[in-house]
Amino acid sequence: MQLLASHDESRLQTLDSPEAIGRSEALQHQVSALVPTTDSQSVLKASALQMMDTVFAARWLTLLQANQSIPPVMLVIVVSWLAIIFGSFGLFAPRNGTIVVVLMMCALSTAATILLVEELNRPLDGFISVSLEPMRHTLMRLGQ
Repeated sequence: MQLLASHDESRLQTLDSPEAIGRSEALQHQVSALVPTTDSQSVLKASALQMMDTVFAARWLTLLQANQSIPPVMLVIVVSWLAIIFGSFGLFAPRNGTIVVVLMMCALSTAATILLVEELNRPLDGFISVSLEPMRHTLMRLGQ
């Protein structure tokens, strides 16, 4: 089940292959076509469809994560721009404790914002990450 946590190009291509997409959609259509006769079968069908939606969402999330959405050049430009702004504020502001504390708090909040944007750009790894355990459990159950 290391398929989802890996950045291996061949594994990512198997997730995006037309064969894998076709098999996934065929399985979903087969489950959708089931006609439950009891209440427990209806619940199981709904649960299976929900699990498949979760698996598909995690697959797309993995494929999206493989391609960084924020170019590094853009990040360097934004950080440089913010450094120039805070540098000019610090250069022209009077020297007292309140100004220094306010500038430090603003710089810290800006750095935290950039960190949060970067963390949300990589949902499967980093400080803030989405757990893959439900996905692994679902894949294991689907493989039975």
